[in-house]
Amino acid sequence: EHCPAGKPGMMCCNYFIFPFAQNCHMDCEYCFLQFYLNKHVMIIYANIEEMLEELEKVLEFKKSMIRVGTGEYADSLALDDLTGISEILVPFFAEQQNATLELKTKTNNISNLLNLKSCGKTVVSWSLSPEWIVNNFEHGTSSLVQRLEAARQCAIAGYKIGFHLDPIIHYDGWQRGYEELIGKVFDTVGSHPIEWISLGNLRITTDLKTMMRIRFPQSNVLSAEMVRSFDGRYRYPKQIRIHMYESIWNEILKYNFSQKLYLCMENPDVWQRVNVPKTSNYLLGVRSFVDQYL
Repeated sequence: EHCPAGKPGMMCCNYFIFPFAQNCHMDCEYCFLQFYLNKHVMIIYANIEEMLEELEKVLEFKKSMIRVGTGEYADSLALDDLTGISEILVPFFAEQQNATLELKTKTNNISNLLNLKSCGKTVVSWSLSPEWIVNNFEHGTSSLVQRLEAARQCAIAGYKIGFHLDPIIHYDGWQRGYEELIGKVFDTVGSHPIEWISLGNLRITTDLKTMMRIRFPQSNVLSAEMVRSFDGRYRYPKQIRIHMYESIWNEILKYNFSQKLYLCMENPDVWQRVNVPKTSNYLLGVRSFVDQYL
C-alpha cells in the first residue's frame, strides 16, 4: 500500500510499504507507534508467501521503478535473527526488475544479510540521531557506533546503504550534535556510496503528545516551541525547520557535494526556501530521485 504518512500538500516520494510486522520492542519516546497501534506486543505475520504473491501482482502493473519498505509499522531487522524474513525478501527483490527493497532499522542485527546476494536491489538504511538523542530518547536501540559499523559491513557485503536523519530534534547544542553525527557517518562509511539521506523534522500528533507525557513525564522532547501545521501535526515553526535543514544539508555537502538528499513530510514551500547551493551536482541527484518515485 502507499505510505500512509503522505498527506495532501506534502512532498511525497511515493513510498510503498510492505508491512510484514507490527510494533517494536524498542522504545523511542517520539515514535508514532507509542499510540498508533495501542498494542503491547509485536505481531509477525506468518503468511509471508501470500504477501509475496500479492506483491507480485502489484508489480506486474507498475511500469516505473518503485521503492518498497518494511519499516513503517515495525523495525525491519529488529527480530530478523529469529524470523529470518530478510532471507525471504532479499532474494525475492533480487529478481525484480522494477522494485527496490528498503530495510530500515535502528539495530545492528544484520547477520542474515551478510550471507545473501542482493543484486543491488536492496537498500539497508539506518535511522540516525546524535548520540545525545540516542542515549536519552531512543531506548533499547543499538548505539550510534553500532549502527554505523553495521552500515559499513553491509556496504562491504555489496548492499546499497541509506540514512534517515529523522526526526531531527531541536535541543540545546543541536547544531554541534548534528555536525558530529554527519562527521561520524562519513568517517565510517564515506568510502562507500550512500544511496540517499533523508531529512525530516520532529512531527507529532495530539494523541502522541498525550501518550508521551503519560509514559515519559520527565522527558524534554516536547520542551521546544511547536505549532500545529495544516495536516494536524505539531512541528517546529517553519523558520526553525528551514534553518535546521540548511545547517544539516550544507554540512553533508561538505563531505559529498553530489550526495542525494530529500526532505521527508515537508510542504513544497519549505523545500523551496531551504538555502543550499543551487549549482551543485547534487541537485540533479535530488531531482532524479524525486522524479523517479513521483
